[in-house]
Amino acid sequence: MAKFFGGGDQQIALEGEKQSLKCPLTLEMIQAPVRGTFCTHFQVFCMRSLYLLQGEKGRWMCPICQKKVFHPIMDMWVYELTSQSSNTEEDEM
Repeated sequence: MAKFFGGGDQQIALEGEKQSLKCPLTLEMIQAPVRGTFCTHFQVFCMRSLYLLQGEKGRWMCPICQKKVFHPIMDMWVYELTSQSSNTEEDEM
């Protein structure tokens, strides 16, 4: 169950873990949160960043678990959180 914290923080605790809303590739706020089909982690990365940094090389690797990303899966829950957030300074959920 998700729990929201107050005080202007954009954080959500999920089973005691905090997840970043910043892309591990660019450290910018995630705009298109995805993970690979074979990824087993909760953390997402930004598809736009993956394409910009790895797209031309012809290989897409998950920046978190290093598995190949064949078919990125959009995380709609994180997408809703990031699209509703007006505070880009706080970056954890």
